[in-house]
Amino acid sequence: MAHFYKTLFADYPEVKPLFANTHMGKQAKQLFKSLVLVVENLRNPDVLSNALQGLVT
Repeated sequence: MAHFYKTLFADYPEVKPLFANTHMGKQAKQLFKSLVLVVENLRNPDVLSNALQGLVT
């Protein structure tokens, strides 16, 4: 996850201010958990749909 954010900020430095008040350790863990959820439920669209609905609200 550290590599992801390092690359993100190197390639798109304009997004770094969006994370100014973010605990990056916690953010990295949440990103990892989200990716695990997606991979584990690729064949279970209901789970993914429910998770994505939570992002919209």
